Amino acid sequence: MTDLDKQTHGSKANADPSVRRRGGSIALKMIADRSLQFFSSQADELFDHVGDVFFDLAETSEDNEVQSMYFDAIKTVRNDRAVVSGRWLNAI
Repeated sequence: MTDLDKQTHGSKANADPSVRRRGGSIALKMIADRSLQFFSSQADELFDHVGDVFFDLAETSEDNEVQSMYFDAIKTVRNDRAVVSGRWLNAI
């Protein structure tokens, strides 16, 4: 048995399944937290990009009615951003 085997398999802590489960739970919690941070930042980027795209479309629109629709969409995205993002992150 190598020193690494002794360290990972030879200790009493590793022989106790409850210790391994707690360690696994901590690792899973860390992964979940990092994943939520990542998806939260991605959602922020998505909403920022959507707002920019709608603004560009409104700016190049030749029809005032269509332009108003894009500006309304920008307003809706800004107003509902936190709710939509929160629901999406809770569903993950």
